[in-house]
Amino acid sequence: MGCKFKKLTSLVLTFSLFVSLTSCAVKKQDDDEEPPFYSAATTFLEAAVNLNSKRIKKLDNELGVGKGFVRELNEIADNKYIEVIMDRASFEIDEESVNETKKKASCTVIVTLPDYGDAFDEAESFKEFENLISSQKEKHYKSIDDLELEFQIKDGEYSMDSSVAGEFLEDLYDDILEEIADFEERIYSYTDYTYTTMEQSSAPETVPTTTETEDYDYDYTTEVTTATESYGSGSIEINMFSMSPEVPGMVKRFMADNPDMASKYRVTAMVSANTNGAYVTKLNAALTAGGDGAPDIYVAEADYILPYTQGDLSSLAAPYADFIDNVDGRLKTAGIAQYTIDLGTNPDGKIVALCYQCTGGAMIYSASIAKEVFGSDDPAEVKKAVGGGSGNWDTFKQAAAKLKEKGYAVCADFGDLWNVCEKAASTPWVVDGKVNIDPQREAYMDLIKEAYDNNWTNETGNWNDAWYAAMNGESKDPKTNETRKVFAFFGPAWLINYTMGDHSANTKGDWRVCESPVGFWWGGSWLCVNKKGIQDADKKIFLSKFVEWVTLDSSDTGLQYLWASGAMNDNGTKDTVASSTVLAKVKGDMALLGGQDAFPIFISATSFASAKCKSLYDDQLNGVFMDNAADYARGKISKQDAINNFKDACAEKGIEI
Repeated sequence: MGCKFKKLTSLVLTFSLFVSLTSCAVKKQDDDEEPPFYSAATTFLEAAVNLNSKRIKKLDNELGVGKGFVRELNEIADNKYIEVIMDRASFEIDEESVNETKKKASCTVIVTLPDYGDAFDEAESFKEFENLISSQKEKHYKSIDDLELEFQIKDGEYSMDSSVAGEFLEDLYDDILEEIADFEERIYSYTDYTYTTMEQSSAPETVPTTTETEDYDYDYTTEVTTATESYGSGSIEINMFSMSPEVPGMVKRFMADNPDMASKYRVTAMVSANTNGAYVTKLNAALTAGGDGAPDIYVAEADYILPYTQGDLSSLAAPYADFIDNVDGRLKTAGIAQYTIDLGTNPDGKIVALCYQCTGGAMIYSASIAKEVFGSDDPAEVKKAVGGGSGNWDTFKQAAAKLKEKGYAVCADFGDLWNVCEKAASTPWVVDGKVNIDPQREAYMDLIKEAYDNNWTNETGNWNDAWYAAMNGESKDPKTNETRKVFAFFGPAWLINYTMGDHSANTKGDWRVCESPVGFWWGGSWLCVNKKGIQDADKKIFLSKFVEWVTLDSSDTGLQYLWASGAMNDNGTKDTVASSTVLAKVKGDMALLGGQDAFPIFISATSFASAKCKSLYDDQLNGVFMDNAADYARGKISKQDAINNFKDACAEKGIEI
């Protein structure tokens, strides 16, 4: 069962598609209407070929293909190249191939589309590709005539096995995606940069030594903007790769505070978001290619830190002790969070990356709802009411039932609980080469099953308008479609500052934080330095001073103090950092929290944060587990089937069961 796209050079789309047979809305119709099989097939094809957004959105409900399948299809539909190609594509069902029994129906589909291969061969940019496709005559179009569809029939209703749906997409799009990857690799140069600057608003305004021009290269494959930022006027070049302007903004501040460094060095950063693996692809290519285009310093986030610290690319990272003096002593002085150290330690036990953030998570709750339901909005009392720090979900479930009785949802979506259970695990997905499902992750399955059966969440999904509406007190009960406020979210300080802060106009000041029932962490960015970078004595000086200032300096002039105190942001936003020494001397009051000093709660939360949950397989397996757990919660499959499906996916990836 299941299938997946192969990993491509510049676009990674993994399909983890499993059997999910449910009732659908395509039923037998009157004789004078379109036959039900054709109606079901058209429903699927308008989504999969025409990429009709409304059809895609309803595909799981109408045919039961699974949420994971819909999510992956949406990723395909968002690709700019594919949009251009499929806008001119058409499909037809080979009537002679139609075969229908009482339980199954199948057919062959013919898809006709422009000759994208020739267009990719001739084009030198996305715009040229688009023009070539739009000007191509239909007589040059090509057809794919061996695409198979199969439906199950039960009680007159049609549903589709998600593995069949996945195979259809793989057969249709695999070649297109490979062509896109090859094209992007051809037109993107890793060694021929125009070193220019994208303005960073959070750093000081006056930096006389900084070149301030702009150059944007729009990466249409992944729908992200690639920019280069350059700071300093010196002759010694330092290359940096970053997935956001955050760390380059730190360079700007560092140069402003150290004019002697700004006159000697010029730091240029390639900035690219990691949508569909764009940043990781570019970083990996530049690291392995070496040469002048390789980064001297590079940033990796929690979701993909391990390949650079403990995986195949860890040998390229320089141990901090090779370019910074007394690393161990500075770690102790700064009180750096242990889990951040563990994730940055290579197989030889040497630290090759450190994080400037601390992302221990807390429960972010509505004070007004807490006061109504539990009689108090005080964090200490709410902690008791939800079982904060207990290490289990028993008291939390009792609280969820009380909230339901009063007309509130305990949280917005299942996914809010996953972030906790996933990082609360004390073991990774793979132990001694074999699949391992940690008790905390298995507990998530039962937790969301109970939540679904009792209608405890508003099932908003995450990172979408419905989720943001829940932050603003405007979410809806999925059963009644009536407004139902959400009690809590789970996350670190950055969720408060950079997500909830933008979506809580109606609820600002009503939020508070207390310890989560189960300890967890979420996110973070680590700095790595290329071994080749420190081989140059002049480069080594800058790399040593800058990286130390960001990751180990706990003084009042270090980056972490500036970050925690809000001095790095124009609006004074305060954030948690890796140094407990810094957090202890800064008051973490936040307007969204009604002025509550959140730092003591987050310092406590950090004591529960552990790196033991992480593995090199996280990005491949987390989504698969979540999707199957959700299918179990909604009653589509049994718990054992969900576990078996997950293990099947692991087996496909070569992991021993």
